[in-house]
Amino acid sequence: MKTSVKRSLACMLAIMLTIFCFMSMYVSAEGEDETSNGSMNLDIVFVLDASGSMLRSDPNRIALDAFSLFVDMCDDTCRVGYDVYTHTLKESEPIRSIKDSASLEQMKNKFKNIVYEPNGDTDIALGLTQAKKLFEDNEGNPNRKQAIVLLSDGNTDLPKGPRSVAESEAEMKSTLEALASRYIQVYSIGLNSDGSLDKKELDNISAATGGRSYEINGSEKLTSIISDIFANISDMNGTDRPIKDGKVDIEVKDSNVLYVNVIVRTKLTREEMNPVLFSPDGAVVSLDDNPDVRVTSTKSYMLVKIYYPDIGKWTLQLQKADNANSNVKQLNYYSVFINQSVPEKAAVNQPMVIEATISDNYGLIKDSELLATIKMVGTVTSKNGTETFELNKTGSGTYRGTFEPDEVGDYTIVTKAVSDRFGKESPRASVEVLSSLEGEDPIQAAFAFIREHLSTILSGIAALVIVVVIIVLVKK
Repeated sequence: MKTSVKRSLACMLAIMLTIFCFMSMYVSAEGEDETSNGSMNLDIVFVLDASGSMLRSDPNRIALDAFSLFVDMCDDTCRVGYDVYTHTLKESEPIRSIKDSASLEQMKNKFKNIVYEPNGDTDIALGLTQAKKLFEDNEGNPNRKQAIVLLSDGNTDLPKGPRSVAESEAEMKSTLEALASRYIQVYSIGLNSDGSLDKKELDNISAATGGRSYEINGSEKLTSIISDIFANISDMNGTDRPIKDGKVDIEVKDSNVLYVNVIVRTKLTREEMNPVLFSPDGAVVSLDDNPDVRVTSTKSYMLVKIYYPDIGKWTLQLQKADNANSNVKQLNYYSVFINQSVPEKAAVNQPMVIEATISDNYGLIKDSELLATIKMVGTVTSKNGTETFELNKTGSGTYRGTFEPDEVGDYTIVTKAVSDRFGKESPRASVEVLSSLEGEDPIQAAFAFIREHLSTILSGIAALVIVVVIIVLVKK
């Protein structure tokens, strides 16, 4: 009887050990950076110029479609906000999650109904400074990717005040420096339907933050530019797809594709195109009330989003559409993520080791065909600028490289996987480069290690104690 009790107790402890290990795993996973889950995790603020000149430079109000298209391409981890300016701040919507579909539709409709003011002048710094404030009010995780999309027809112009151009320029300089320090890029779209755009100021704004500047003079370029901006921000590669006999081939080559955006730029309505989607096995896929497919459309585009697509060739049939009246672009979003390991401190003129992995939600990527397309590149930023170096493959999904800092100071490192199919960046990491590491206190270093790995150490000790107790009980 006693032996039976002891064995039962041992079994209970074994079960407790298993539960404890799972709990430890859960806590560890819950503490992971949200940028390491294969989702987008984007924070985007749209900044719209609503001055009187926009009535001429954007008579068809195509800028107002840009917001809807961009948001439609996002996944549920994205957050969006916007502000509208003339010579004063007109509207501002705080950054919010797009998971709430009702709130999102309300925001989209509100943006779509913005009115360009005939007597409004232009103070671009005002709009960008408000965007900066929106980010500051929604700090969240610092490793979420953040960007601004600026839609304007050109230069700051304040003939009636309320402040001078010089005052606006001073604020612009300060705001751009703050955005650049937080790696918030500004993507500028210059509206130019009347041919009067002076693109220089927009070019300078984007260049100061590492973004890009575009010019648009008609709705035919809207989807192409917004798709390009979206692809840059979300690390996607876009592919133009020709229309042949009213059909478009949609290629899915890898199981890591989380979803596909198929963007049709057209003046045809959805009813005129009567879209029909075929899966790789030739079956018709429902476009209505289907959780795996979503279709949205406006007067200038139709977007078909395919979630969790099977590998193979999909076909989108579009009546009345051809390469003369429509343009189709495919963007595949890969659910993969990069994690890098860098030292907290390093010594000047000594090799610093950087290790990186590429994974999906199932672990390290082992697909040799996909890995063969990937080049892993490290980018180091310091007070002297930016340098890049290549990491060498050390195993399936694992890479290693070295960088030798040549000056004392703070360095920022990010590792990126570059492929013809996608690009993915790791969260940024900071390294303090010292003149020497010899003076580091070993006791302090030990305490730092324990603090960093406390949960793992405690889990190991607890598991060891339980195993010893089980062995003792069983032997008795």
